[in-house]
Amino acid sequence: MNVKRALILDDDPVMLEILKKHFEVRGYDVVGYSSPILCQLFTARSCPPDIPCPDVIVTDLVMNTVNGIQFIDEVKRKGCTSHIALISGLWTDVTLQWAAEFGVKVLHKPVNLQDLNDWLTTIETNRATP
Repeated sequence: MNVKRALILDDDPVMLEILKKHFEVRGYDVVGYSSPILCQLFTARSCPPDIPCPDVIVTDLVMNTVNGIQFIDEVKRKGCTSHIALISGLWTDVTLQWAAEFGVKVLHKPVNLQDLNDWLTTIETNRATP
């Protein structure tokens, strides 16, 4: 069975830890960062060949150094095909429209873990289908 991988980005250490634990309980290998500038998928010129692509990326919208949209734009530019969710309590019509256009899952703060689970179940089911 293939390993499920998740990348979590949130500058709130409590939220980062909650999300990491949630994914670990679901059987994911999880890497978490408090800032995109600490993540090689963001800082490298291209996707690093020695780092497996995550199946799922969950990022906060508002962070101190680079926001979630900037992070997503950059990894998509590099060819990222991960399923991506963006978390925020500060959604605007513009950010919601952007998320819809780029196929990014919208999660509202406080994060409803059942909504997150439903999204992950859909991804996992589609992944398991030959």
